[in-house]
Amino acid sequence: MAATATATETDTETDNERKKKFEKRMSSIRGKMLLNPNLVFFGVLCMNLEIRAVSDGSIGTAGTDGTRVFYELDFCEKMSDEELIFLTAHETLHVALRHTWRKGLASRLGGRDKARANVAADYVINLMLAKSGIRVLEGALLDEKYDGMSTEKVYSLLPECQGCSQEGDGDGSQEGDRDGRSSGGGSGEGHQPGCPASRGFRDNHGMWGKDEDDNGLTWRRNLAAAKAAAAGSVPAGMKDYVDEVLNPQLPWLDVLKDNAMASTPSDYAWERPNKRHLWDGLYLPGKKAGIRFEADFYIDVSGSMDIRTDIALCVGGVQEVAELFDEFRLEVSNFECAVTSTKVFETGDDLEPMREVVGRGGTDFDVCLEHSLRDGRKPNQVIILTDGYASWPPSDRGLNVVWVVTHNGRATEEFPFGLVLRLPPPETT
Repeated sequence: MAATATATETDTETDNERKKKFEKRMSSIRGKMLLNPNLVFFGVLCMNLEIRAVSDGSIGTAGTDGTRVFYELDFCEKMSDEELIFLTAHETLHVALRHTWRKGLASRLGGRDKARANVAADYVINLMLAKSGIRVLEGALLDEKYDGMSTEKVYSLLPECQGCSQEGDGDGSQEGDRDGRSSGGGSGEGHQPGCPASRGFRDNHGMWGKDEDDNGLTWRRNLAAAKAAAAGSVPAGMKDYVDEVLNPQLPWLDVLKDNAMASTPSDYAWERPNKRHLWDGLYLPGKKAGIRFEADFYIDVSGSMDIRTDIALCVGGVQEVAELFDEFRLEVSNFECAVTSTKVFETGDDLEPMREVVGRGGTDFDVCLEHSLRDGRKPNQVIILTDGYASWPPSDRGLNVVWVVTHNGRATEEFPFGLVLRLPPPETT
């Protein structure tokens, strides 16, 4: 005779059924987002994160660890689909804006008051969502006076609070309780009067702070895919950020260096932020000790290129990138419809011969990617100096591709993948 299930077993089974039912509902909501032209951008982004329902009170409201979105059942089950769309988009943007990573929001603020930084992050995200036509959850942090500001700028304008400083100890994050408020239940306990952290809806930032596998390269691709799915029409609240990520307006060499650092192992210490770029969110690290950097540098020597000034400028930049590392190996190739010549430069070599060119025919970018992947190779960075006038490869083949485009080259938005940097006109160099 079969044993009778205990009360605990029955409760557990019921709990699992609740989780499955809610996760199925969330999958359906995501599907609706993909079919809605006004939500497809966020729908594509959130598909990169797993859905996890929890019921033990550990999350309080909702939260993300950078790979999953967690929903506390007692808080989320009673929500409407519209409210859950906001919650999903909110958590997804924490990841897309790189708030969740150890070298994300916290490092950009130089290790300052992390709880106050979390408040600033919520203000920025909720404004983005509101401007994108998503109804912000009642009680969530929202103030139009912060419109157009970065998280760092909002942080600088928030009042200092002893409660926030104490709340930010340890991993610097707070967990919400079951009524959707931050630690302290929104009573203001421990916080100074007027502190935003003492009131309103707060999601759980307690899972932030782990290492990012590729320092944002995957989410740069995810943003590009979401933009493409939205037929190039990025929601109003996200347009500036997406343009900044996919088409950086910072000095091209600074971004190239940042990308090179991000492509290598991250067990190094970052320098204090460069004040010149503080509000741009770019924090260049110091020299990486004990790290070997490998890059392939391709120079388009086809007939459409004005090679004299652009090659000189780009070669100097690539040399500066290499010198950020104790050891480097640069494989420099001229290409047109095929790779026409290749030279290898290693630590201590004079890079001046990189300026020599052979070619002047047509252009095929795919030969560069094939060349970089030969014999099982996979360099940290593939840099292609070009004007962009050729047919595109079918994909980036998993490589970290950086297009360095001449000032009069193809439009940035036409490049199908990779990081696109544009050289300045000769008179401004």
